[in-house]
Amino acid sequence: MFDLSLYSLVLLAHVTTATVLIGHALLAPLIRRATLSADSLASLRTWLDFGERAAKANPVAAMILLASGVYLGSVGWWTQPWFYVAAAAWLANSLLATLVIRKTAMRIGRAAGLRDGAIDPDVDRLRQSPGWHAAETILASNDLAMIYVMFLKPGLLECCIVIVGCAAVGFAWGHRPVRARVEQREAVMG
Repeated sequence: MFDLSLYSLVLLAHVTTATVLIGHALLAPLIRRATLSADSLASLRTWLDFGERAAKANPVAAMILLASGVYLGSVGWWTQPWFYVAAAAWLANSLLATLVIRKTAMRIGRAAGLRDGAIDPDVDRLRQSPGWHAAETILASNDLAMIYVMFLKPGLLECCIVIVGCAAVGFAWGHRPVRARVEQREAVMG
C-alpha cells in the first residue's frame, strides 16, 4: 500500500519539523507585541508563559531538523553551496533562539516576579529590548529565506542575496519600534 523509502521518511520529517519552526518564528513577533502592550505584570506573565509553551517543541524539532538535514546531505547535498548556507542559518537561528530570545524572556519573567500591579520601569526596559526584536526578525527572515533556498537550491551568491533581502524586508516591515506603535495606539484609545 505505502511504499516509502528511508529517504522519503527523512525528507517528510525534515519538512515537518521545518514547518513547526517556521510557524513558531512567525508567531513569535505576535507574542512579543502582546508582551509589549501588556498593561499589568499578570498580563505580561500570561503572554510570556504562552510564548514558552508555544516554543516547547522547538528544541526537539530543531534537533530532528538537524539530524534529518545531515542524513539528506549524505545522499548528495554535501557538494552544493546552498546546503552550507542552510546549515549556517540553522546554527544562527539556534543561537538566537537560545541566547537572545529565550534568555530575554526569562529575564523579563524573573523581573516581573509573582507580584501584581502595573509594569514598573525596570520590567518595561527589559521588554523593550532591541536585541529581542532584532533576534526575532533575523530568525523569521532566515526561516523564510530557507524556504526559497530549500526549494530552489540556488548558488552561493543567490543564497546570500535572498538571506540579506529577507532580513532587509523584515527590518523594514518593523522599522518603527514596537513601543512607538503601542504608544500611538494608546494615544488613540486613551
